Amino acid sequence: MRQTVLALTVAASLGLTGCDKIQSILPDYAKAFFSKSVLPTNVTAGTFKGQVKVAFVDPKGPEDRNVQLLEPFGYKDSKGVDWDVPAGTISDGASIPWGLWTFIGGPYDGPYRDAAILHDYFCDQKSRPWEQVHAMFLEAALKRGTAESIAQTMYAGILYGGPRWPAPVAKKAQLGPTLGASPAPAAPVRLAQTPGTPPVTPPAAGAPPTPGTPKAADPGITKRSATTSEKQDFEEMKRWIEQTKPTPDQIRKRVEELRAVKGLSK
Repeated sequence: MRQTVLALTVAASLGLTGCDKIQSILPDYAKAFFSKSVLPTNVTAGTFKGQVKVAFVDPKGPEDRNVQLLEPFGYKDSKGVDWDVPAGTISDGASIPWGLWTFIGGPYDGPYRDAAILHDYFCDQKSRPWEQVHAMFLEAALKRGTAESIAQTMYAGILYGGPRWPAPVAKKAQLGPTLGASPAPAAPVRLAQTPGTPPVTPPAAGAPPTPGTPKAADPGITKRSATTSEKQDFEEMKRWIEQTKPTPDQIRKRVEELRAVKGLSK
């Protein structure tokens, strides 16, 4: 980002005010913000929209893997739901639990990389239920030609250690007052605590949440390494998938049973 700002500043100092002139001195990843590409809308279900075109950005170490979409990219799933990602989006593959990469592969190692970029974006946005986002990854990975056992093993890994978050709440339209309607009465202001009632004490650090408190997002094991026990359990999961060829429902059931044994949140 600092490089992008510097390039734009130089462009302004040189009098390059037109978009084409500015783009001529920008690095590829910065040009993404000027992309005029538009995703097609008349595609059939189970179809990718556009091609993944990325540039690696700001590497600070050998493990850095940030890529930025130079053009928008999307997928229309089998139910007709659009999963569109805008140009300029930065993906780091973090929604694929890196603690399990030994078993499921890194986010950009195979034909599932397109699905990984879609999955990264919607895990970051949290605008749709995590169950739907993870299921989209499985479908998109298979659609891109990933072997079924590999795609299912990755799906199990994401279900086990990928991020989870509370169900998103639909935003209500913010409507102004109806013309001619009387203004709503203001809410009463409480100036002091009612005599005889105990003071409200904030919960202590580490205390369980008060009933009704919104549940926090769970990053899974995307921020840590898998334990030796988890690696052993997942090796067994991988063999089970290869041998029994389970359905997605069976995979979900088995993963939830394993998470329950490990004491992981639902």
